[in-house]
Amino acid sequence: MRFLSFVFLFIFSLNIAAQSPAVSKLFSDGTKRAGEGRFSEALKHYKTALFVAENEYLDAGYRARLHYNLGVCYFRLDQFRLAVSEFKSALLLKKDYVRAHYALGMAEMRKRNWKGATVSFTKVSELDPKNGEAWFDRALAMLAIGDVTAAQTAFIRSIALGSIDAALSHNNIGVILAMKGDLAAAETEFVNAIEFSSGSLPRQNATWNSAVQNGPVTAS
Repeated sequence: MRFLSFVFLFIFSLNIAAQSPAVSKLFSDGTKRAGEGRFSEALKHYKTALFVAENEYLDAGYRARLHYNLGVCYFRLDQFRLAVSEFKSALLLKKDYVRAHYALGMAEMRKRNWKGATVSFTKVSELDPKNGEAWFDRALAMLAIGDVTAAQTAFIRSIALGSIDAALSHNNIGVILAMKGDLAAAETEFVNAIEFSSGSLPRQNATWNSAVQNGPVTAS
């Protein structure tokens, strides 16, 4: 699904002026390998860079970014427990690190820790309230824990903020409304879903019968 790659698309284009030539070289080497998809090799460079940065007492923000990149490498290697640990380490150093909160939410989703993912995406929404993608992923996590009403609100918010998943948001709102028995409103949402997807959303999803039988599209 889209949310598995959204945050990680441009993670290695960080423009950070290192205070140490040694750390700068290690960071650059790690970034080069990560950009080539050689994440295991990138990990070695980032870990060494972090070790040097800690011993040279480089600022917390820089070290947070190193932890973040380590987390992304682990994520790309499907080592989600280690990814979560690195993202949390980044947030201990920089509590308002929106990118790390978002990445943590995605890693928690891959671990199927829906409550943890909800907490992370909610934090992103608080720090960056106009982030439509965060509202969409927050809604998916809420669906997974069964908080349907809150999920509906989050889907509505994601649409208002221009999420790229507006079609799925309309579809899921329609499903929720159908399950609540409001079939007229549900039908309107299904029509909106088809229109937003330029007709590409499977029409079998946009019917209240399918909605009642299958429920919303979740993060599973």
